[in-house]
Amino acid sequence: MKQLRELLRARPELNVPLDVEAEQLHSNAIYRIGIDINIMVSERLIEIAENKLIPLPEEGNMWLNIGKNHPDYGVVNKVLNTKGQETLLAAIRVDRKSKIETLTMWIVPLTGFIGILTGLIAVYGSFFGSN
Repeated sequence: MKQLRELLRARPELNVPLDVEAEQLHSNAIYRIGIDINIMVSERLIEIAENKLIPLPEEGNMWLNIGKNHPDYGVVNKVLNTKGQETLLAAIRVDRKSKIETLTMWIVPLTGFIGILTGLIAVYGSFFGSN
């Protein structure tokens, strides 16, 4: 901030009110942070979808072209926008829900079968074991 004030004093043609300049710098920083968060969320959702063999949203209004050379992710040309992230997250949740339902469908009968076997063993033991 001190350097910015010195620059404004040295160059009167840049005499923009300090609040406006600081606000622009702040909004640019927030925009860059937002893009970085969007890249991280998109990369993670795409990774999960590819691991679970879930199809990615089609090209069109679900993607955002940014063309950014990110230090951590390399060259990133396209990321999912908010609508694309919501769509992909919904597909991941549906896949997860179906897997839980399938597991539940098998656990309940298996538990019942184990209970029947336990009961049969108890009856068998009491019937033939008392002699």
